[in-house]
Amino acid sequence: MNPFQPDRFTVRQAVLLSLQALIIICDALYLWLLHHTQRTAGVESTGLGVWWVARWVDRPRGRILVVNQRVMSTILSALAQVVWISYNISSLLIFTGRSHSLNQSVVWRAITPLSLLGWFWVLTWGNITSFIIAADPKIDSRIVNAVLLGYGGAQYAAGIITMALLIDRGDVFNKVFQSYQSDLRSKAAAYPDVPVSALADIVIGASALESAGSSYSFMFFVLCVLSAVVMVIAVVLNFGGFILARKIKRQIVFNEKVSSSRVTNQQVSEQPHQGSTTSNSGLGAPNAANPVNEFPAGRTPSHTHRADPRSQDLHTLAGLRRARNDVLAMFGMVLCYTLIVMAPLTFNIVEYSTRDVAQLSWAKTEALYSGASWAITAVMLAAQVALIWISIVFHKQRRREVVQLNAGGSSSPAPVDVVIGRAMGKDQPSRLGSDESQVSKIFVDVNVEIARSGNSEDDLRDMAELDKGEPEATYLVPT
Repeated sequence: MNPFQPDRFTVRQAVLLSLQALIIICDALYLWLLHHTQRTAGVESTGLGVWWVARWVDRPRGRILVVNQRVMSTILSALAQVVWISYNISSLLIFTGRSHSLNQSVVWRAITPLSLLGWFWVLTWGNITSFIIAADPKIDSRIVNAVLLGYGGAQYAAGIITMALLIDRGDVFNKVFQSYQSDLRSKAAAYPDVPVSALADIVIGASALESAGSSYSFMFFVLCVLSAVVMVIAVVLNFGGFILARKIKRQIVFNEKVSSSRVTNQQVSEQPHQGSTTSNSGLGAPNAANPVNEFPAGRTPSHTHRADPRSQDLHTLAGLRRARNDVLAMFGMVLCYTLIVMAPLTFNIVEYSTRDVAQLSWAKTEALYSGASWAITAVMLAAQVALIWISIVFHKQRRREVVQLNAGGSSSPAPVDVVIGRAMGKDQPSRLGSDESQVSKIFVDVNVEIARSGNSEDDLRDMAELDKGEPEATYLVPT
């Protein structure tokens, strides 16, 4: 058996390449789902729809820079897989006799962390800004922007410097290897007319080759350490996404109570045994004698009739659930990615720091260079499938709610486009200030207002008053 082409090596690489190509297909499908959901939602306030990189969002303490987490992480995921595929193809060419592709392999291996660092940074950036916007209006936006941009710029600068040194030392190793290989071939061709000094030249060349290889491997070790440090920091920062998901859950519970109370009061107000419209006016029933009293204080007739309250409730709840699922998926992606990828990185660090790389067995060498790619591929594929599933479930749920609203309406159903526009809140006016209305744009294809994420008792009670349009309404505020 050829020791430089172990049994079933090409089969394993072919499977890995297939899985990586599948991730790219899933990325493209998810981007199409995001675009399709945004296009059919009837939301015109987002400008380019899902196709934007970052935008400014107004807050009480200045504007904060928000990244398009879903789209950018998906694009960077696809770019990372393209780089991994190129590196694996280069490795296959090396082990099938194309040794001159060693330089290509060095370059592909060196630039691999670029897309992964960007992907990880985008996830961290999105989770932190979403949490800060929804959780605490007192945090200065300038500090948040400086910390996030500084953190991302610092890790990119360290990564680029390390990768440049890795490429440089890899190029030196390749030149020493080619020189040593050429020297051996020339001496073998001259055999047996080889001087005695040739043996000393071979030993010197082998020593130089080992030194160049160790130097190159050391930079790979430094890159592994840098990646491990970045991932640990990112996991700590991304716990803000988990806290945000809990806040959204409390908001969902509160909105469900508000919606249930509204339905109950509406049923009571429509009971036939109710006497006069005056007695029902406190329950939200119309007062024919005094049309002004038909609408709550501070509201106009156009505010009440522009959108069906039931459709607004269903749309808001569906959007909040989708937002919570996406936040949890992003946080789970970061956590699983870190836990799984840390295993091969730890193996690399331990092996490089305790043993001579030249003495490693083939199995450990293959695990050293391809273990991380297998782990990253598994995490990205699982996460992308989960995001696609969430998007499909959300789309089906929204269509089902539109059908229910149409079926539960008047005897003459409204046109489909009107029903969809009503269910999506296309004509719904902004009940909140500019700061709160911008929150919905963080979740690109979900037109939802979170309103400080339900952490403030006063804010939630005000929301209840606005939604119900009733004076002196009292609700249990989630804690």
